[in-house]
Amino acid sequence: MKWGYLVIMPYYIAALVIGALNFDNCPVEPMIPIVVTVNGAVSIVYCLAMYFQSVNPHNSCLNCTSSLLNLFKFIWLIVICVYFFQIFQPNFAHEVNPRMN
Repeated sequence: MKWGYLVIMPYYIAALVIGALNFDNCPVEPMIPIVVTVNGAVSIVYCLAMYFQSVNPHNSCLNCTSSLLNLFKFIWLIVICVYFFQIFQPNFAHEVNPRMN
């Protein structure tokens, strides 16, 4: 399993690069490139920590680092979901379909 974290790394590197290149260039929502960049950077550090933890499983510093990164990613997911769902509200207008009467 130790190579599994390195296999997914190109995806996170691409997310980091694309987010960084479009940092001030998103016409829909300016926070999207920031979210993509932070997620890519944190995921790269997490994958590296998990890879080195699989190589040396008794390193308590790597265990603590991976746990803190997991906690950060979980909190980050909640914060970003709350932020985006507050901005992009669906249309709650009640429209009656004439064929349903």
